[in-house]
Amino acid sequence: MNGADGSKLRKTVTEGTTNTNVDYLSTSTPLSTNGFQYTNEILEFFPTAEGYVRAVPTSIGGGTYSFHYIFNYADHTSTPLSTGLGNIRLKYTAHPQTGEPQSLEENHYYPFGLTHDGYQPHHDIIGLEGANVTIIPTSPNVGDPYKYKYQGQEFQDELGLNWYSFKWRNYMSDIGRFFNPDPLSEKYAYQSHYNFSENRVIDGRELEGLEWENFRTTGKNPGSLKMKLPTSDAQRQHYSVAVTNSDVSFSNLKSSFKESPQKFLTNSKATFNSPVDGEGNSSNFETGSYIKIDIKGPMNNAYVKVVGMEDKDDYMSATFATMEGHVEKGKITFRLYDEGNGDIKFTINSMSEVDMGLAPEKYSREQQTKSWNEVLSNISKYLGGEETKRESRVVEPKKEEDK
Repeated sequence: MNGADGSKLRKTVTEGTTNTNVDYLSTSTPLSTNGFQYTNEILEFFPTAEGYVRAVPTSIGGGTYSFHYIFNYADHTSTPLSTGLGNIRLKYTAHPQTGEPQSLEENHYYPFGLTHDGYQPHHDIIGLEGANVTIIPTSPNVGDPYKYKYQGQEFQDELGLNWYSFKWRNYMSDIGRFFNPDPLSEKYAYQSHYNFSENRVIDGRELEGLEWENFRTTGKNPGSLKMKLPTSDAQRQHYSVAVTNSDVSFSNLKSSFKESPQKFLTNSKATFNSPVDGEGNSSNFETGSYIKIDIKGPMNNAYVKVVGMEDKDDYMSATFATMEGHVEKGKITFRLYDEGNGDIKFTINSMSEVDMGLAPEKYSREQQTKSWNEVLSNISKYLGGEETKRESRVVEPKKEEDK
């Protein structure tokens, strides 16, 4: 049973004549980051920023409990789990007698979430006499009530189902597919209705069963992302094209660029989307707006923010800054000049600094040079007339020994 917002409220499992009700008291998804969980009205656990607290009944009916802290080690993540990929690799706690760290469960995953066999079996915290607790391996019939594993989602192993329960759909990691259609199918018509994370499990996550999300960002909406700017040691690039006897007036070029910058900036290496506001809603192209860029290759799609614009009769400029999720730190300024008599100039000035090992400097610059030269061609083709000059210049940062 789910709420109108997709949040899970209750799960009922019937095996023979036995009914088991699991109730979820949660205010966010995934539940592993915020929620209390009860089985047949007895508290099982509640989450913390580092993992969860296992509630062990010390009286019949769960009137009183002892509590034991358990810590989760999750990959590609920070706190809370919802800000990263969040695959729970290891669960550990302090041994009740010695206080030494004690591993409770170890998980390793194939790319689409199927767990490897052959690692440490599940363990549980159970109550013994009075308030004492101990750590013992659990039998297949007992199980650990905390079943949040791949991307922090709940693994459903009742009745031999072996699937993950996401907010909006159920997922089978053995085939890498949801078996419910995507609620956003009409928005993503180019995708299968059942694929997982748009088949991009290397650079993204699927926390709700809706669409792929970049796991390196701390927020889903562009307005919640952090800006990352290059340092003064960043590589500087300059590109320009000059056209004479343009078929299009400067005012028309400027208005078209302001209305649809993506039409001019999209190229074979990167697709620029239309501007949006901080909530991801359609917006004018203006200071404070965001543009999502889909770059070919893994781990590249991310937003830039328009951090400055200047608009005069014979000049216009727009400056973009990269937001978290990009493979590099960058600041780019596009400028349009009216030089009179049908002569128009367009320039790109870029500061780029790779800050992730997945984006080798040499390869990134090669692709960027090709990308920006295609943008120059877009402008030249739009203007018509005669292209009189094209320039491409790269200034490498000074090395420490040259300073």
